[in-house]
Amino acid sequence: MDKIIVRMRGTECLYEEKLDIIKGGICSSIFPLNIIRCDSSIMGYYKTSGYRMIGSYNELTAKSIFIALEKIFQAIEDCTQFLIFPDEFVINLSTIYIDERFTHVKFVYIPDEKCRYKKRMQILINELKQITDDEGKYHLEKLEKIVSEENLSYLKNEYMVAKILGEIKNNKS
Repeated sequence: MDKIIVRMRGTECLYEEKLDIIKGGICSSIFPLNIIRCDSSIMGYYKTSGYRMIGSYNELTAKSIFIALEKIFQAIEDCTQFLIFPDEFVINLSTIYIDERFTHVKFVYIPDEKCRYKKRMQILINELKQITDDEGKYHLEKLEKIVSEENLSYLKNEYMVAKILGEIKNNKS
């Protein structure tokens, strides 16, 4: 599917500050948003051509899941450059898209200010366990423990993912 339509009930005020950035495609880690206004609701329309929803994969290897995670954290860091913070939008298996070569991640932006970054990452890690092999689950559990015990920044999370990815690659050698 190359098109996603998202109903955004009562979220107009959450979009106002970010609307120009998201509609204009200025941030390369968020799909450009087309807005359709219907009465009191907003419909977001995204074209996702060239990308696949991460949740549509059945069983990614440990290496693939950590490459994807590395790209997710890079995309989060890219978003922060435009003052779009991960506490402000949904990050889950349905809103993360990756290209077929696993070199770039983009988000479908759905505003949500109800969940803090740390909790959002714990939830994402648990979701990723559903689409990886046993080795991936083992390493995700290690990452989950680190994320839950420490208050890591986006860059430190990216560093921890790169470190675990290095371990995975070294074990394959």
